[in-house]
Amino acid sequence: MRINFNPLHYGALGILTLTLSGCYVASPYGYVPYGAPVYQTYPVARYPSYPVQYKQPGVAYSYPAQSVPVSGVTGSVYFDINSDVIKPEYQSIVQAQAGYLREHPNVRVTLQGNADDRGTGGYNLTLGTKRADAVRRALQGYGVAASQIATVSFGDKNPANAAKDETAYARNRRVDFAYQQ
Repeated sequence: MRINFNPLHYGALGILTLTLSGCYVASPYGYVPYGAPVYQTYPVARYPSYPVQYKQPGVAYSYPAQSVPVSGVTGSVYFDINSDVIKPEYQSIVQAQAGYLREHPNVRVTLQGNADDRGTGGYNLTLGTKRADAVRRALQGYGVAASQIATVSFGDKNPANAAKDETAYARNRRVDFAYQQ
């Protein structure tokens, strides 16, 4: 027996396929069902600190930490647009932070990755994570223990300057150091 397909059959087949497959959307942390909270897809071991909007019930939450001045070692690491490469002029800041952390093994730092608001929310969260990870790798390269470093991405939700010009955007593309004693 041969079945003749007309446009009505194709439409019904398409609806059946969408219904059975579910509607999944891409997030920086994989494909999740549409409408599901993104925080459920965070791998808990990799992201020990969460932005407020991704707080999980039952998870110890002590974030955001206040930045403690580090005996003259201050500063953020700034990045070019759509880049997670540390510029040479900020290597001295990374080295100074690494020196402080090596001298004080009981001190912990959270690297807060940020982006300007010109991309999508998911892209900015991913870019903030990549920037924080780049600084983490640099600190570890200077001898800082991995147990002293945590990373978090705020994406575009924590601007240093809320204006909408290139100077403000340049100040928002950064990684901040938040110390916990």
